[in-house]
Amino acid sequence: MLGMKATWIKDLKGLIYTKIIGPLRYKAGDGYNAQKFWSERFKRYGVSLKAAGNVNLTEQENIEMYEKSVKTLLDLFKNHAIMLKDKRVLEIGCGTGYYTKLMSEMGVADYTGLDITDTLFSILKQKFPSYSFVCCDITKKGLDERFDIILMLNVIEHIVSEKKLKNTLMNVDNSLIKGGLFIVGALLGETKKHTFYVKYWTLNDVMSRLPRYEILAKAPFQNGEVVILKKM
Repeated sequence: MLGMKATWIKDLKGLIYTKIIGPLRYKAGDGYNAQKFWSERFKRYGVSLKAAGNVNLTEQENIEMYEKSVKTLLDLFKNHAIMLKDKRVLEIGCGTGYYTKLMSEMGVADYTGLDITDTLFSILKQKFPSYSFVCCDITKKGLDERFDIILMLNVIEHIVSEKKLKNTLMNVDNSLIKGGLFIVGALLGETKKHTFYVKYWTLNDVMSRLPRYEILAKAPFQNGEVVILKKM
C-alpha cells in the first residue's frame, strides 16, 4: 500500500513538472531553451544514464535499455558490412558519452562529439583524450567539416519545432560526404508532441527533408526504430 502511494506521488510530481513547472521554466518561442534544460539536467545527474535517458526509469533499467540499443546497432553494422574504424565520425548529442564509448571500442580514431552544452566535456575529455568535443546547437548551425558517418541517437525527439528540425537536417546534410551514412533514431510511426521537451518524428518527416537519401537499413530501437540513411 505504501509502495503504491509512493508511486502515485512520484507520478503526480512528474505530471506537474512536465505540464506546469518545466514549460514555465524553459519555454522559449515555439519550443524550449534546450541549452539551459540540458545543462541543468547534466549538472543534476552527471554521467548517470538518467541524464540523457529516461528519468522515470531506474539506473539499471536505463542501462538495460541502452545495452539493447547497442546490440541493435552492432547487428546492423555487421549485417550491412558497415565498418567505422577508418571513418570520420560525428555524433550529434554525445551527452554522457555512452555511444562515444561504443565508438572507442569499435576502434574509431577520428571522432567528434557535438552537444548543446559542454557541462560534461571535462569528464569526456579525460575518458577519451584523443577525441574532439564541440559545444554547438545543431538546430542553429553545423560544423565546417565533413564526415563519413553522422550519428544522432536519442536526440531527434528533443527537437520540438518544425523549423529546428529542418535546420538540423540541413546542417547534417552539409556535414556529410556523398555516400556517407546518417544514423538516426528513435523515430516513431506518428508525429506527435509528448512533453515540452519531447516530440516524436516519423521516418517520413526525415526523408521529406532529405530527398537525396535512401534507406539502407532500419530496426526496432527503444520505443521506435533506428534508421541508417545513405546520402546519394
